[in-house]
Amino acid sequence: MESRRIPWPGRSAVIPVTLVSLAAFTLASCGSDSSNNNSPASSPTATAAATSTAGNTEAICRDVNALKASIKSLGDIKLNSQTVPTLRRMADQISAQLDQLKTDAHGSLRPQIDKVSAALKVLESSLGNAASSPSVANLSVIPGAISGVTSTVTQLVQAVPNC
Repeated sequence: MESRRIPWPGRSAVIPVTLVSLAAFTLASCGSDSSNNNSPASSPTATAAATSTAGNTEAICRDVNALKASIKSLGDIKLNSQTVPTLRRMADQISAQLDQLKTDAHGSLRPQIDKVSAALKVLESSLGNAASSPSVANLSVIPGAISGVTSTVTQLVQAVPNC
């Protein structure tokens, strides 16, 4: 865990920032080699999801790749009270991408999408609280919320092994 100083009028505060580079690395590992059916992502659930989405694979992969890029960008933002609006825009973008994936997947990835959606709601709530009252306490919960979104997107990516 890395600490970053957040500018605060009249005082300084240290807020732990969760590193998401490991998650970004995990997201980047969703390769295009569809011949490797022995990968951990080839679980029965993942295989069922991939099979039921065979007709929409291109659209689903496009959506998943957009989510991966957004999650990587989300992890690149240095947290402070001035970056909360940027993080809110990014959360909105991820929400729109998730909606598109939900449409393209026709329900086949519903458990994974629902988990990402729930984690995203936590992040959006945390960002809303920090925007309305940028206290150390409100800012300190954002890294955990970002980590929640990152980990659920990683699980979603693993459920789509052919992208």
